[in-house]
Amino acid sequence: MITGKQCRAARALLNMTQNELAEAVKNPARSAILTFEAEEKASKHTIDTLSNYFGSQGIEFLPNDGVSFKPDTKVYKGTEGFRLFMDDVFEVVSTVGGQIRLHNAKPDNWIKWLGADWYAMHRERMKPFQKNIEFRVTAVMGETNFIGNTHSEYRWLPEEMFTQQSFYVYGDRLALMSFSEEDVEIYVVRKEEFAESFRALFDVTWEERTVLPDVGNYKPEE
Repeated sequence: MITGKQCRAARALLNMTQNELAEAVKNPARSAILTFEAEEKASKHTIDTLSNYFGSQGIEFLPNDGVSFKPDTKVYKGTEGFRLFMDDVFEVVSTVGGQIRLHNAKPDNWIKWLGADWYAMHRERMKPFQKNIEFRVTAVMGETNFIGNTHSEYRWLPEEMFTQQSFYVYGDRLALMSFSEEDVEIYVVRKEEFAESFRALFDVTWEERTVLPDVGNYKPEE
């Protein structure tokens, strides 16, 4: 949990005023940020929102009120963090396209943490770019909730190979996604070598260990 002192320091690293920070995060307002930075009590929403925003900007919070840049890694947490992560995925898809890979997908996690309405919005905004991407998704054997099949292709993975941890590769980024009942944490490493290495491993698994879902005439939408 960040402190008011760390908030001031993180804002200084980004060369932002309180007004600019308030404009970037929308909610909390400047008054709530001012109160927090004065070391007064802040709501969980304020702290989580600021933590997610600074994490998305490459800020790392250290012990003893320390703050520094974490150049190649971003951390997203909770619903707001997950949505920021998906915004980043969309930005990459809509600008550079390419080969997108999602390993160990559990659609219920997406709906739980993003919200059904928010995911529906994301699904619609992805549709115009489906011709610019090759999006492959592995899910556990028997999964039938293909929520992203307007822009991606699903394959079943043997149950013994499936875990609750998901891996998402897009552009030059590799994301490690950890889901629990209480929270979701996403760590994104922006390093081309890592992204390409995971794509290669994913594609071997896709070709050798997955099967096409045996659900009617399932196929990705065209």
